[in-house]
Amino acid sequence: MRAFIPYQLRTGKLDHFPDPSHPTTFLAWNQQTLALPDNGTHFGFAFQGTSKLETNYGSFPVESGFYFAIPGSASLTGPGSGIIITSHYHQGIFNVGGPIEEKGRLQYIDGCTDTLIIPP
Repeated sequence: MRAFIPYQLRTGKLDHFPDPSHPTTFLAWNQQTLALPDNGTHFGFAFQGTSKLETNYGSFPVESGFYFAIPGSASLTGPGSGIIITSHYHQGIFNVGGPIEEKGRLQYIDGCTDTLIIPP
């Protein structure tokens, strides 16, 4: 197994990991509409431009540096781009936030920092 797999940024499914106990799909959107199915929870991160996130809970602007966890169906539209990891059997808690901080709030003994964005 390779430790790192580079992917071309394009709208749609980039990869699927079919582990029977935890099937996961890796998707992206790049200045095109992406519809997300009603199965599992979609964890996303926007890294360029601004997109519109449409969910059963309302519409939200998603700008560069924003993140989200969306249980159920959703769609992304607009000129932005980002990535999404869908955990098919997980029922997560709805969350939209950002932008992420330049430096984390938890400092480790080696000087690294981290911030928990979406709790487990």
